[in-house]
Amino acid sequence: MSYKIEEDRGTRLFLVNWSTVGGDLRIMHFFGLHSIQIIPLFALMLSNIWKATNRNQVFAETVFELICALWIGCVCYQAKQGIPLIRH
Repeated sequence: MSYKIEEDRGTRLFLVNWSTVGGDLRIMHFFGLHSIQIIPLFALMLSNIWKATNRNQVFAETVFELICALWIGCVCYQAKQGIPLIRH
């Protein structure tokens, strides 16, 4: 069994080396790990900037978390289907 190795560096995104011709699970991994960092920072920003009730802040944080989860799910589905994030 032989595998095709992409020797043309033009089929990859600059810096991150993500594939532009097929699905790449590293994209989902990237967004998943960084959302773990962004979600608490968003909550901190909400508590410092937005002077609202705790209930509204929790609601806004939950909506933000669901949007992040939906984005990660979409990127995962796209990678599993072999669709690149950015076509080259």
